[in-house]
Amino acid sequence: MSATHRLLPPLPVDDTSLGIYWDALHPAPGIDKRSSLGEVLRQLTFLAGSDVDAVDDVTFDEDHTWSHMSDPQYHVHELVSALIEALREARST
Repeated sequence: MSATHRLLPPLPVDDTSLGIYWDALHPAPGIDKRSSLGEVLRQLTFLAGSDVDAVDDVTFDEDHTWSHMSDPQYHVHELVSALIEALREARST
């Protein structure tokens, strides 16, 4: 199966992972105020076996630059989807 058709495993939503996501979104006082969630997702992508530097194409418009990756990557969309799925599962029990 080619890399473009390979799927990443679902993002973990256990308590430890939730703590990591929370800390990435809420840096401690005195630390760089930017969220590091993008870096956490990048690391999880790498650990899942994708090449995080495999840029296939880059497109531009007046306001944005998009990198199209040849390997699948985790994004905030996948994290929100995993959290919604876990919440729905918890509510059904």
